[in-house]
Amino acid sequence: MEVTQIGTGQPSRLFVINHGRFNSTIEVFELPSPERLKEEIASSSIRAIYITTLTSPTFVAPNALAVISPTSFYLTNDHRFSRRLPWPIGAIIPIMESVLQLPLGWVDRIDLTEDLRSLTVTRVASGIPFANGIAISPNGKHVAVASSSKIAIYYYERDPETNTLEFKTSVPTPACPDNLSYGDDGVLFGAGHPSFLALILVAKGNVHALSPSWAWAVIPQELQSSQGAFDKADSEAPISAYSMAPIVETHTMKSVYQSDGSVYSSSSTIVVDQKAKKFFLVGLYADGILQCTCFTFLALIKG
Repeated sequence: MEVTQIGTGQPSRLFVINHGRFNSTIEVFELPSPERLKEEIASSSIRAIYITTLTSPTFVAPNALAVISPTSFYLTNDHRFSRRLPWPIGAIIPIMESVLQLPLGWVDRIDLTEDLRSLTVTRVASGIPFANGIAISPNGKHVAVASSSKIAIYYYERDPETNTLEFKTSVPTPACPDNLSYGDDGVLFGAGHPSFLALILVAKGNVHALSPSWAWAVIPQELQSSQGAFDKADSEAPISAYSMAPIVETHTMKSVYQSDGSVYSSSSTIVVDQKAKKFFLVGLYADGILQCTCFTFLALIKG
């Protein structure tokens, strides 16, 4: 899900992916204006007002979205074949699509009319194995897409005028990337799963299983050159990111958080507040949200 403000001092619009039994939809809600939100937080009665439901035959296996404006967003579809297909096809083919790293995932741009009553769908990127999280850079010129089965992040150059995407490069990650988010300065943060098998065991309810967590930062070369050299060995981490992913010249990888799953499990999302020097970690099967402070790495990328 993602939130975007409709206008200064106005309510915000919330988009949520909903996987129903028979089809997937995008639910649209309205959140209070900033002033009203303060009042609702004080009274512990925050409400999201339902606006509408978006449907399309192209919503095959929607995974994540990145909002462009109150009436448009990018949407990833992680599989061409969904689990809704008749048995045994639905039980076998989607898993094979993941295991074989078949490049069948894609990104669509969804454009809505002002009244939200109709939409158009434009394919902007394809050929992505298990297209998962997606994020737009702060300057709007880049889009990053997580490929979970390829264990890499796909980078695209974005035209802010036309919202078209052009593939530029891919960067290997130390774990299967899930969701992505950008920091204010253009550093990309990702969280994911070092062991897919352990994640499956936890998902199946194995009480003895632990799903490790790994979160990292991907720093582009142009930011490195303006801020000095970075440690490509990722030596401060218990396990270097480069023990799992090869070094690439265009980006540097730095570990942000690691756990064997006993402290915090199945990391899927990291959001960084660089001004407050905090980050928040969300796990697929974890209890609550993990907040970490005194994040010294933020000083390194602040500039």
